[in-house]
Amino acid sequence: ADLQRDFGQQLASYLDLGQLVVTYRPLTFLDDRPGGYSDHVANAMFLAAAPKTSARAFQTFVEALWGHQEPGTKGPSNDDMATWARESGVDGAAVEAIKAGKIGVDLKGMADNNFEYLYEVDPINTGTPTVYDLKTGEKLDIYDDNWLSKLMSTA
Repeated sequence: ADLQRDFGQQLASYLDLGQLVVTYRPLTFLDDRPGGYSDHVANAMFLAAAPKTSARAFQTFVEALWGHQEPGTKGPSNDDMATWARESGVDGAAVEAIKAGKIGVDLKGMADNNFEYLYEVDPINTGTPTVYDLKTGEKLDIYDDNWLSKLMSTA
């Protein structure tokens, strides 16, 4: 949530300019059961990532999801997430799919694959958020307030 709060707008600006590509790899290790909070939100993210959804709209939706994060609760409803998606500019068909609670991804497969990928990036501190520069093959230090500026200066 902090990463989105602190850098979400900058990420969106670079996405708009076509200078940055972001791949989100959600993990669901905090869920105590299938279909828990993280599963539910990750599924909505995959539904929102529709072909007609712009990178800016998707990034804005991700910011909204993290901005409304309330750990320890059952999480947002489909209606809540659909509202945030619509307000973010997500494609209308994707908004309706979120509202209907459609399945957008094999959640267990997603979580397993994403954990494996993140483990390869950092087997000691595997978790979120992790930012990895595909160009240099390095994990970035997101606790350095200038990490994004440094990344973009090498683009």
